[in-house]
Amino acid sequence: MHLSEINNAFLRLSNSGKAKELEQLLEASNGLRSGLNVNHTSPQDGTTALIQCVIGAKPYSTTDKALGDFKACIRLLGKHGVKVDHQDQKGRSALHWSMVCNSREVAAELVQLRADPTLEDKEGHTAVEVALRHGRFDCLSALVKRSRRKV
Repeated sequence: MHLSEINNAFLRLSNSGKAKELEQLLEASNGLRSGLNVNHTSPQDGTTALIQCVIGAKPYSTTDKALGDFKACIRLLGKHGVKVDHQDQKGRSALHWSMVCNSREVAAELVQLRADPTLEDKEGHTAVEVALRHGRFDCLSALVKRSRRKV
């Protein structure tokens, strides 16, 4: 298996929310000289494992155990040095995607990792503006708390 295939498999695994398998893969690659890149980007859309994790969490409500697995994946990626403010080809960060996907819980995890709510996508929209445009008012509280800390 080529390194690019391993990194692409890592992206797919991140989208599944399988925290234990993700941790095993990360730990196994720690000793490799040119191993897994937690900030590897998809050649199709520029997304990273963190963004894929956020997108994968979309269908789960706050009561689903699966959402907890996705949150664990986000924390794990943070522990391994993921660039939380990476922007995909459309300029969307993981925080932008959490607003699109209507996930307050995921947004709160990203805020804990110090995600920047002032980043603009290629259309000039911040995560707050994306939340407002999509009617994600429940997601705004995490962003407001983070914005207050930056002032």
